[in-house]
Amino acid sequence: MQESHPNVCDSRLGAALTHQPSTEAVLGTGSPLVKGQPIRFGFSVGRLRLLLLPHTFSEVVTQAVIYPLPNVPPWFLGMLNQRGNLFPVFDLHQLLHAGNRGHDNRTVLVLDQGSDAVGMLIDGMPQAITLTQTRCQVPALPEALKAHVPTAYTVGETVWLEFDHREFFTATGAQITRA
Repeated sequence: MQESHPNVCDSRLGAALTHQPSTEAVLGTGSPLVKGQPIRFGFSVGRLRLLLLPHTFSEVVTQAVIYPLPNVPPWFLGMLNQRGNLFPVFDLHQLLHAGNRGHDNRTVLVLDQGSDAVGMLIDGMPQAITLTQTRCQVPALPEALKAHVPTAYTVGETVWLEFDHREFFTATGAQITRA
């Protein structure tokens, strides 16, 4: 009778399949702490600095190929195919009148997963922001954004806006269907 030995490749594959990344390793899926202060992830769209909601899955796609759709507003860029999942991509610069990008940037921040996934063009890469409890008055915002920014924080000289992307894109999607 032949003796059974565990296959090294099988054990590595099993470990890879059961490995759960730490919240610090996946952008925006948790609220890790640095020196007792929560970390949030933020990104820039023109002159706006927006914070992701806590526990939001996100990833960055560079040099994204976006497939345009006919008869949609210019701020709805089209659809992106990421690993077989199609989701809409928006140009918040145009939608929010947030200022010029300065170049043709194809960096897409993808928020959420599956049928909830949505993408938007961003300026540069997201960054980790250490928040203190310094809240400030929400500044004047573009009309389309007002109802979706419940809180603002100051970090140094910069005002970061907490962005409820789920409600924002639900409302924005309704605009597309009426167009």
